[in-house]
Formats: sequence, C-alpha cells, structure tokens
Amino acid sequence: MNNIQLIEKVEMLPLALQSQVSDFVDFLLNRHFQGKAAPPDEPELTAEQKAELDKRYQEYLDDPDSAISIEVLKTRLMKKYGLQHQS
Repeated sequence: MNNIQLIEKVEMLPLALQSQVSDFVDFLLNRHFQGKAAPPDEPELTAEQKAELDKRYQEYLDDPDSAISIEVLKTRLMKKYGLQHQS
C-alpha cells in the first residue's frame, strides 16, 4: 500500500476515527522510533550484494572463531580514522 492509498482510506473514515488513527500512528512512531524520524525506505539489495552477504555468512558458519566483537571493530575503525571513542 502506498501513501496515497493509505490517505484515501483514512479520509473515508469519520473524523472521530481519523483522530484515533492519528493517535495510533503517533503511538507506533514513538514505540518504534522513540520520537526520532522514521528511517527512509531502503533500496533492495542487488543480487551481487545478496551473494556477498551469503558468502560472508557461510564463512562465519564455517569458522565462527574468525569473527570479532563489535567493540573490537569499533576500536579498529576509530584508530584507522583517527576518531575519539565516545562513551
């Protein structure tokens, strides 16, 4: 369903129900995004990107010990790009 279709459906409701829909949308936004803007729709992955992710996942399954923690990754990237660690 696209935005126009959704708006058309909401506009067919009585005003009291439109208000409830608005309140529910506010609730969903707050629940899922904690008051921040919703992320934009992301484009679909290309076949090449999917293949690369599948390959990397299989490499992890074959040797889980080759993975590093997110903290190690952050430290390496901060050092590589000369950034300060923010706590």
